[in-house]
This record gives sequence, C-alpha cells and structure tokens, in this order.
Amino acid sequence: MIDISNTEYITINKDGVFVGGKPATVYHRKAISFLDKIKANFAALRNENPELQELHVGAFETKGVFAKKGNPSEVFGKNAWIRVKMSDGRLGNWAFCNTFGSASGCACYCANYCGSIVRINSDMRSAMFNFTKEDKETNTENKQTEQSKKQSKGQHKIISAIKIGDFKITIEKTKQR
Repeated sequence: MIDISNTEYITINKDGVFVGGKPATVYHRKAISFLDKIKANFAALRNENPELQELHVGAFETKGVFAKKGNPSEVFGKNAWIRVKMSDGRLGNWAFCNTFGSASGCACYCANYCGSIVRINSDMRSAMFNFTKEDKETNTENKQTEQSKKQSKGQHKIISAIKIGDFKITIEKTKQR
C-alpha cells in the first residue's frame, strides 16, 4: 500500500474538516459541500465507534469495488475512497466508496457522501471497522494456540485453527492411549 500525503485527501475529525493538516473548506480548488452534515455524520459515527479518531476521504483516479479494500493512487480523480484512523493510531485499509461524474464533483461531494454511506451501509461499516476485530481475533487465536501447546496433558491437542468467514475450523490431535 502506498503512503498518500495528507494534502491529497480530506481528514474529518472531532475538530472539523482538514486538508494537509489545516482547516479546510476547499479540496482540489473546489468547495467542500455540506460541511455541517460531514461533521454531524462524523459525530454520529464516533458515538457508535468511540475509538474512531479520523475519517480520511479522497478523490483518486483509481477505481475499485464498493466496500472492498484497495490501493488508490495519489492521482486526483473521480473515484471516492475512504479509510479510518483509530485513537491508538492504527489506520484501516482504503475502501472504495463511489465513482462521481467528474473529479471536481468528487472533490465537492466525496466527504459528505462517504461519511453518510459508512453510517447507513453495513457493508461499508464492515469494510471500515472489521480490521479492528480481525486484530483482536488474531490475538485471541494466537493465545489459544499457545494455551493448547501448554495443555499437552489434556485429551486433545489443537494443531491449527482456521477462520473462514463466520466459521472456525479446529484441527486437533487426539492422544493415543
């Protein structure tokens, strides 16, 4: 994943809307529309997800698939992408949100549109916030594997655990008597 400069996307946080770390009403020489709605959407998202620190929204050339992670280019374009930054500093993946009719239209409307979609669409919320759950699940699985190694006195020894969607497949070795 490339590191995109904060001058190339809009940052939304509890203090407002920023581009390049400075308060902004303009993005790529276009007025950012619906600033009050953008702030209200962020506040509502933060109420539901207190660990949310920032939303990053950008108008990039790279096209993607709705609510799927990807790697947008830093090149300005008509495709809206969004990611989250959590209070502990972790950054989520960029997820594709929408294609607008023009790059200038995307610059005007992407922050409001993407923030609204994250609030109302469960697929987009999952794309934005599931990485935090994946981190916790990976840590839990690692702890379980360590515990199973220590538990060699039991009847079964867990060899491997695989998570596929909502299912977890556990491979155990039984002790011979």
